[in-house]
Formats: sequence, C-alpha cells, structure tokens
Amino acid sequence: MGPFNFLAIVLLFACLVRASSDSSTNTLSVHLTSGSFAGESLAANGTERWLGIPFAQPPLGSLRFKAPVAITRPSQILRNATQFGNACPQAASAGLGASISEDCLFLNVWRPSGTTTRDKLPALVWFYGGAFMDGAASDPSFDPTRILARSVTIGKPIMFISVNYRVNTFGFLPRLVKHEPQLASSHVPTEDLNAGLLDQRAALTFLQDNIGMFGGDPAKLNEGTSFSQSLLNLNTPSAEEDAAFVTFIKDLMIDPSTITNSTFDTLISLYPANDSSLGGAFNTGDSLYDRGEAWYTDNMYLSARRLLFAKAAPLQPLFAYFFEEFIPGNPTDLGVYHGSELGLLFGPVPNSIEDDFANQLTDFYINFINDLNPGSQWPQYELSTKKVLQLMRNNVTVIPDEDDIPQLCCGPGAVSKIVSRSQMFYAASLENLSVNGSSGNSMPSD
Repeated sequence: MGPFNFLAIVLLFACLVRASSDSSTNTLSVHLTSGSFAGESLAANGTERWLGIPFAQPPLGSLRFKAPVAITRPSQILRNATQFGNACPQAASAGLGASISEDCLFLNVWRPSGTTTRDKLPALVWFYGGAFMDGAASDPSFDPTRILARSVTIGKPIMFISVNYRVNTFGFLPRLVKHEPQLASSHVPTEDLNAGLLDQRAALTFLQDNIGMFGGDPAKLNEGTSFSQSLLNLNTPSAEEDAAFVTFIKDLMIDPSTITNSTFDTLISLYPANDSSLGGAFNTGDSLYDRGEAWYTDNMYLSARRLLFAKAAPLQPLFAYFFEEFIPGNPTDLGVYHGSELGLLFGPVPNSIEDDFANQLTDFYINFINDLNPGSQWPQYELSTKKVLQLMRNNVTVIPDEDDIPQLCCGPGAVSKIVSRSQMFYAASLENLSVNGSSGNSMPSD
C-alpha cells in the first residue's frame, strides 16, 4: 500500500469517527424505536423540530377501536419528518392543520436550536383539549416557538412535544348503560375502552424510550390542556326557561334517565332565572344563557377540579390557578372563558398590554417543567389551606379556594361572583352521572 493510499484511509477513518461523534451530540437525524427520521432547523425562530413521528401502529382494520399497539418492526429508511401527521377522524375544520385519517397516531418534537443529546432537557408534553370530541397536535395555535424562546431567555430551556390521540367514537365509545345494552362498547373488550387515553399513555411510554435521542430527559416529561354557547340568544319565553335549562343539562348526559325529577328541581332552585349572583361570564342579560354558563362552569370545571384535588392532594404535589384576566378584544359574552389563557402562553399575545403578564404566566409553566414547582410565589395546594393562585394582570396573588371568589368578567370594572353550588349536586348524584369530559394540564385551573 502506497503512502498516499494509507493517508487517504486514515483521513477517511477520521471523518467517519467525527461523523459518529456528531451523531451522538447534535444532529437532525434521529434513530428511534419506530424508525429513523430527519428533522429540520428553523433558524429564523431558533428551533429544531420533527413532525409526524409515529408512536404506535396505525389503528386500522383489526386495530380499529383497539388499544394502541407498539411498532415492533421499524422501517430502516431515513424519512423526512417535516410535515405533520394526519389528524384523527372528526368533523373537518380549517384549524386542524393536517389531513384527516384513521392513520393518525403521530407526535411532534420541538427543541431549541443547538440542543445536543448531552443536554437532557425537560419536556412539556401537550395533549389538546376538545372534550374528547375533536382536536389535533397539528393545530397551528399550539406552535411552541414562544414558549421555547422564553425558556432560553430565562436560562431554563425546555423541549415541547405535541401528541395526537383518537377522539369521539374512535377513541371513546359510549359506555354500556343498563337502558341501552346494544351500545357499541358492549362489543369491545374492556381493555380496549377509552382508546384515546390509552393512546396518550402509549405516547408517554414511547417518549420515555426515545426522548433521549432528541436531547431530552426521560425523567422530566410533564403533561400539559363551551357548550353553553348553544343557549345564547334563543329568546326562550320565561315560562319555558326552566324546561330548556333542564334539557340543556340532559343533553350533556349519556343516560339522564338515572337522574330524578327532584334532582332537576334542586338544580333549578340553585340556578334560578335572572340571578345576578351567578358566577362566570355574566351577567349578559340573557337569563337562560347565564344559567347554563353557571351550571356548566361549576359542574364541568370547578367541582371536577375540586373533587380531583381532594383525592390527589395527599398523594402528590399539586398547584392550582384561578385565571381571572379578561383579555381586551375577547368576546364579552364569554368573559374569562376556559382556555382563554392559552393565547398568552403560546402567543402571539393578543394585546400588547398583556406582554408582561404573558411572560409571567409562561415563566410559571417553564419553572414547573424544570423543577416540578412553578416558583415561590405559587404555594402548593394542600387540603388544610386550599390555596390557589389568582392569575390577573397586575394582581397575581394567593386566594382561598372557597365558594365565593370575586371574578373579573365581561370587561373593565365588571365584577361578579362565582358561587359554586354543584358540590352538593356532585355529592348527591355523581354515581349516576356520566357526561362528556374535558382535558387539562399539570396545573389545573377553574
């Protein structure tokens, strides 16, 4: 072998060693249990991302309505991960950001530019809301650029993962009730019910096994997510309003036949017509709408969160917030509505007057993702004290988790009270009720 050939081999070997070294640190090609994928760098916003990563086999054919099945034979071909995967079947919407298909079990990963496998960043795993009926990880409103940029700015960089899961009938078949023995769920094995929740668990298991390849820390994966509008402007006559209110409640139940008339009479008395003390996005002057909003807020959010905390607080650290900021420009008839804070978190911040408050809110999330604690300003929720953090521009303070809580609504200076009456209702009839649920995040809100 001549000296030049030997030199060429040595140089080639050095290049291969350097390439191997690079692949173990900073690279956009990742090798996962579901295959190999090439991501993309978005230099303009300082992030790198991988879109449409499959975390389970497509739930098609014999796997339809079944628990998700792990991918055991990954493709050996390097695939581009620069397009979102399909959204799961649901009503079409311009906000989905992707095509709809049953082949939809995909997730997306973002990280700050320059992240290496040695960095072991904590990650926020985002499951969209939508009452288990709709939603998609490709929804452009869930672009995490602002969150990641803020995490870098304050010196606590994080990763962000958004996950698809099956919704509506494909993910949550109606449960079997005694009056309807022919429901589809009666033909599905118990271990396959609530497939949408099983999808979420499968994604978390996949991330535990693979997040390190993106530079994440598998020990630091943190989960993050209005029907009463149907009553607005119906102009229901006063004599028919109670019946319409009861119908609204029944329509949200899978089996309302188990609820007695005396229970509905109690609800009518607890949520009377034209009662200005009802809490929520009130008082609009539309009595039926205000009653529906009050019941829905208490029943679906406030009482559900309180029941969860009553059980979970002794078992693990919990942090609760009560978001009270009416964002200028939002619909006044909705007031401070469920999910309105997400615009401050993901951006773009809808009004510049909210910029500092939006940063403060985002910092709480970033602190929690890094440290499992949002910071000293936010006390842990304990049953002995029941402290909740009020989130309002220029008035972030600790308040008691009590029935009467001042709430800003409907614009500057408009104040009402949220009076939670549904604790008694839940205690009396929870065992009989089954209603469409909604999802939340690691730091539940009212």
